[in-house]
Amino acid sequence: MNTTQLTKVLTKICLPDFFNKKGKLAYYSVSENDYIILIGIYLNRTLDKESFFVEYFMQPLFFPFHTFAFNFGERIGGYWKKGDVTKIEKKLSQLKQLTSFDEIANIIETRFSGVTRGYYHQSLCFINYIQGNIDKAKLEINKLIIEDERGIPKWREDEIQKSKEILELIDRGELGICLRNWQQSTIKDLRMDKQFSV
Repeated sequence: MNTTQLTKVLTKICLPDFFNKKGKLAYYSVSENDYIILIGIYLNRTLDKESFFVEYFMQPLFFPFHTFAFNFGERIGGYWKKGDVTKIEKKLSQLKQLTSFDEIANIIETRFSGVTRGYYHQSLCFINYIQGNIDKAKLEINKLIIEDERGIPKWREDEIQKSKEILELIDRGELGICLRNWQQSTIKDLRMDKQFSV
């Protein structure tokens, strides 16, 4: 299905009233100290032109990412057709509104520890930093830093270097500036400037 068709399907789906709709995305946000975590439902294309996936996800906007990230999320059901609106509504009616960074961090820690290490630990580092839990933020970022880098792949070297830089920013009290800049960049890349003016 194309974007226009998916947008039409989403307009027909009745969602809890805390969701807003934009194209093939339904979303709301949780914010703390002007930092935002996007909670979304995204209708995603499949190879089959008659079906689509329903992705439910949480995305810290202060983590630099240029597209919607489903790392902290799950696919609701399997392949859906445009006539499945009632079944989709039944599945989505079970979603409860998330309201705090603590609640989101707890979900990330308990359900998504198997996702990409860098995304997982950096996101928890950033959430803890925003909440003033500096020691816990350092603990999370240090999990990505290893002393003996011999024989590791290039992508892992880059991750370790970035983690060391994040640790230095924490120590200098400057991580917040980067998080705000990354958030503005992510919001712009997702074309959500009108929805989030930070």
